[in-house]
Amino acid sequence: DKHVKEIVLQKIHGQDLHILDVACGPGELVKQIATQQDCCRVVGQDIDPSMVKKAKKKTKELANVSILQ
Repeated sequence: DKHVKEIVLQKIHGQDLHILDVACGPGELVKQIATQQDCCRVVGQDIDPSMVKKAKKKTKELANVSILQ
């Protein structure tokens, strides 16, 4: 999982990107992307309310993140 996240983070470059993480779980990748790409919007989505709650808590300090169920 960590290796895959590192690969994804290396591939994301650009300005004014809109990134969607479907089935974001607790929001770890959303947080990493949003921190790395602070000029871009990152949306995390998960069907599980408990994961949505965890992701919102993990990313609450990041203005460029939205978490949706």
